Amino acid sequence: PRKRSGVTGNASDPNRGRNNQGFLEVERASFSSGASRDAYRCRVRNGCVNGFTEGTYCIVKRFKAGYRHLEISHTDVNMQQYARELAMQFTEECSPRKKGSACPILIRDADLAYVQQFGCNALLEREIKGSFQKFNSNSGWTLGQDPILDAFSHWMWHVTREEILVCDLQGHRGSPGSENLSGQRQFYYFLTDPAINSRSKRYGINDMGQD
Repeated sequence: PRKRSGVTGNASDPNRGRNNQGFLEVERASFSSGASRDAYRCRVRNGCVNGFTEGTYCIVKRFKAGYRHLEISHTDVNMQQYARELAMQFTEECSPRKKGSACPILIRDADLAYVQQFGCNALLEREIKGSFQKFNSNSGWTLGQDPILDAFSHWMWHVTREEILVCDLQGHRGSPGSENLSGQRQFYYFLTDPAINSRSKRYGINDMGQD
């Protein structure tokens, strides 16, 4: 197979610039679907897109046909960035561990990108390598096999005095023999596209409030 160039593996997201001279080469068919959105693999070509460099493999997510009256916005992007900061705070303050080893929680950096072939904005982020798992939802369901992630959701609910709950956690469960993380083969969770439920319902389309 052709060797991939650009960023590979599950390295942490670098600080991206605002260079936007390239374009996204998006696969025609979606490879995954959620309740309301489809996900497509893509690759950055002829420069950079929103700071993602030439050759980087990314994912774009847009609403399905029945939800096209909705639009992904900076509110959704800012929510994911906030969830990412909260995961870093949880890892730093609580030092989660699995089998005696550190097990950090990371959430992918995301941005808003206009995808020409869709004719609309989409959520853009780097692709997560490895097996993909749904750990809990924004409606109360949990897989029940990952206490660190359930603890993260509960911890956030507690430290914000029951104001917000980070949920709908999904992504890659890393282990010492899986895709690396910043050159380290270790336990970790690399998550994407979370949701925040809040009293005020101010965190985007997937914020289901606290009813």
